[in-house]
Amino acid sequence: ASEDDSYYEILGWVLADPDAITYIGFGYAERWAAKLELVAVASDIVKGVLGTLDAVVPPTINSIVDGSYSVFRRELHMNVRNEAWHSASDFLSYGFS
Repeated sequence: ASEDDSYYEILGWVLADPDAITYIGFGYAERWAAKLELVAVASDIVKGVLGTLDAVVPPTINSIVDGSYSVFRRELHMNVRNEAWHSASDFLSYGFS
């Protein structure tokens, strides 16, 4: 089974249960946004979303990239063998620019 198959199986369970909650990657959430309720987060980490109803951050590609929607955000790690660094350094520099 592919990774997509696993996500589709999870999404099937979530869509079948009106009380279900899941955490999935934004690409899959965006693809299924018409059927899912994507949750906004508070920009105030002390009060939370209930204390700052006018300051919620929706999950969008821009809010994820700029860090304002940072709940469960994971860093990207790349490992390169030392002897291969000369081959990968330009690619990694470009990717992180």
